[in-house]
Amino acid sequence: MRSGDAERHGMHSHAERGNDRKTLLLNTSQDQESINAIAAHLAFEVITVGASLLAKNVNDYAYSLDVRGALRFFASKLAPTVGF
Repeated sequence: MRSGDAERHGMHSHAERGNDRKTLLLNTSQDQESINAIAAHLAFEVITVGASLLAKNVNDYAYSLDVRGALRFFASKLAPTVGF
């Protein structure tokens, strides 16, 4: 087994150097406001990705719908309907 990195001669592999994960280190002198700001930023990132995926799924079917079908399609996403 090789002990070096093919990209950087004489260095360890990426995982051995710790580059296989990202770690967020907080200094103990940071106040709660800074921690809350980081948490809010991370939460916003997740929401942004989810919204864009939802828009993509809706747009994938939009080309094949007439007006009545479009209304039924969007209404079915909001609440289940029976007998239509």
